[in-house]
Parts: sequence; C-alpha cells; structure tokens
Amino acid sequence: MRQAAQNKSPSVVMAAVDPRAEIAKLSFLLGTWREIDIYEKSQFAPHGGTGTGVYKTVWGPGGFSLLTDFEYEGPQGKSTGHQVLTWHPSEECYAGCGVTSAFPGCIMITGNWEGLKLVLFGEFEAAGRRVGFRQVFSDIEDRTMLVRQYNSIDGGPLQLYGTSKLTRY
Repeated sequence: MRQAAQNKSPSVVMAAVDPRAEIAKLSFLLGTWREIDIYEKSQFAPHGGTGTGVYKTVWGPGGFSLLTDFEYEGPQGKSTGHQVLTWHPSEECYAGCGVTSAFPGCIMITGNWEGLKLVLFGEFEAAGRRVGFRQVFSDIEDRTMLVRQYNSIDGGPLQLYGTSKLTRY
C-alpha cells in the first residue's frame, strides 16, 4: 500500500486534502454580520463616503461551501446579492462567485490565507470599467473583523477603496 501511495501523481495526492477541513477554516464568517464602511475618494466614490450592510452566511450543501446573502447601501446606492465560496482541491485555493443587483454578470473569486489574514481576489466590470480587487480580512475575532478592499481600475495599481468593520449580531 505504501508503494502505491508513493507512485501517485501530485494531483492525486492533493485531492487527499479534506475540502471540509479547508472550508471549516472560514467558519468565522458564519452568522449574521452588520457592516459599517468608510470609503476613500476614488473613481467610484469621488467624495469618499460611508455605507452599511447586513451579511448572512450559512453552510452550503454537504458542508463543502459557504453561502452568503447580503443587503447593502453605500455611495453607489442600494444593492443585494449572493455569494458562494468553496475550497477548490485541485487548485489548492478558495474559489467562488458572487452576483449583485448593482450590475450584471458573475464575479469570480479566488483566495487563500496569508498568515492570519484571509485574502480574496476577483475581477468584475462596472460602469464600463474593469475592476480588479483584493479583499483582506484581518483582526478576526469571535464577534468582529475588519475587511479592507483594494481596487485596480482598468489595470492600474491597487489602491485602498474602503475599510469595513463587521460586527456579528
């Protein structure tokens, strides 16, 4: 048996990682969260601004994913949406997608841990512009966390777009 395991290709060995264990590392996201945002001045928020929202995250089917519903209001107006996040075994990263009432299409998301910070990346099109983003979840505690979002507009450098403080209800 040991010899057979040694002869397996790396992709077969990687599949042995338990996806439930990897997604369980994101269990801190479960529950209902109140969000308060402060936006920097940017192309999408010329005067900066503030925003608020409510996010509710539950386990997905089989415990392999997290499902999030949200309602939000900020400088760009009101929006609602859904997000799915799971562990992608062959890519060894978190992967998912989000949809929002703010614009059409699906936002594809990937991410992983950088030390104690969860970092998610994605790209979408809004108002005719290509927006790349980096969301950094930090200061993660039982009832609070911070999320900083950095945006790149049309391939430009990443710049801080906003900082969110989330508090669990």
